[in-house]
Amino acid sequence: MNFLDTSILIRYFTKDDPHKAAQSEELFRRTEAGRMSLYITHMALAETVWVLLKVYRMPRASLAEGIRRLLNTPNVVCEETPLILGALNLFESHNISFVDAYHAAVLPEHGITEFYSYDTDFDQVPGITRREP
Repeated sequence: MNFLDTSILIRYFTKDDPHKAAQSEELFRRTEAGRMSLYITHMALAETVWVLLKVYRMPRASLAEGIRRLLNTPNVVCEETPLILGALNLFESHNISFVDAYHAAVLPEHGITEFYSYDTDFDQVPGITRREP
């Protein structure tokens, strides 16, 4: 298994460097064909989402769909795929950051329904209650 870094994903999604984009596409073809496996962390995905949203101004829906396709690619491994998919749903349907959406998705996994934050974006997420100290 090999680790998949954010820089590969950025080239793959943006195609801003045609040579590196082609190499990234070939990497995914080899992975999908079962010739290799790729491991990605939630941190690398969070960095990818941030860069694509803030630097490349990729629309939320396109970004979320791209990450979903990535996570559903055979032989791409992310230990937190169900949480990431839940976070993508929140990210896409609410005007919150991906990291906040991830936190909102992970809270129920730990039985947490209330948490402390000054970030009012959480108020729009059903099932959790934000409190201020």
